[in-house]
Amino acid sequence: MAEWVTIAYVPIVRKLQEPAADDRGRVRRCGVLQRVLYAAFREFESCSHIGMDVQQKGRMLKVFGRVLC
Repeated sequence: MAEWVTIAYVPIVRKLQEPAADDRGRVRRCGVLQRVLYAAFREFESCSHIGMDVQQKGRMLKVFGRVLC
């Protein structure tokens, strides 16, 4: 049975009171999102190519992780 697993929380980045706040806020949010995604998936990048072993119900399975956005 498939189930959803939380792998990361992305912090809220609000815009500051400054000139061009919308643009700078968007750039900050994009930067934070990129760092969170990297931290969450850095160990699984190689799993997409070489796979990793997972034990389930007494059996060893080779799985290949894929990220769907």
